[in-house]
Amino acid sequence: MNIHSRLPTIAFCFLCVIGAIGQAADREDIKQINVVSDEWINYTNKDGSGAYWEVVKAVFEPLNITVNTRVMPWARAERTVKNQQADALLGSYYQADQLNSFIFPKWHIGIEDPIIALYKVNNGVHLNANNLQSLQNKRIIWVRGYEFDKTLFSGITINKHVITKPKQALIMLNLNRADVLIDYEQEIRLAAKEANINLNTTYKMHVIKKGNKLYLAFSNTPRGRYLSKIFDQQMESLASTGAIKAIYAKWGFPDKFTD
Repeated sequence: MNIHSRLPTIAFCFLCVIGAIGQAADREDIKQINVVSDEWINYTNKDGSGAYWEVVKAVFEPLNITVNTRVMPWARAERTVKNQQADALLGSYYQADQLNSFIFPKWHIGIEDPIIALYKVNNGVHLNANNLQSLQNKRIIWVRGYEFDKTLFSGITINKHVITKPKQALIMLNLNRADVLIDYEQEIRLAAKEANINLNTTYKMHVIKKGNKLYLAFSNTPRGRYLSKIFDQQMESLASTGAIKAIYAKWGFPDKFTD
């Protein structure tokens, strides 16, 4: 055989060996993973406790990969992973238009709470089931980073205002500076407790969207791709044994995960 005809095969084999060595080196070198998210009480607590954090730790820590957690406002957390300053964003939707920035594993990590519209009973809001057009031109408020204008209210003219924390939004609603607050039920109830506002008498809650699957979205890097593969492999095993559902049940969220 002519030596020149063998060169492509030799080169290919060489690249395969180099690739395998590189992957082995990646496995050896990854001793920790940096995960960021917003603060959701009992899901992603600032101290690193919570159901979502515990699931991530159950995935990586048996492999001797330390999970470093950090809480920050959602928009900043998303930007941090996009800029490759952290390995993964916890709690993201699958976003087909964000595949240049994120790697989404096959396995989701949980199911979010339903999205709620909260408004005062007598403030002129009449929300029809599954029809957000009735909120046309209303003053709508939500937490910065959720971008409900691009999802829930696409094609609907609203007067939006974004704030940093649900408590601020609830206070504005209570003072009639907004017509409707859009958030998740648990966040609304925690904010009401913090602000000492009774929701049972003058407010109405309306489910406007059932919860989506939530993902651990990895930074689009070779390291992120490898971590995503680890995540899927481990989740397959943990889901089959019921370990994931047990974690959510322990935190009081028995319905937060479906295989």
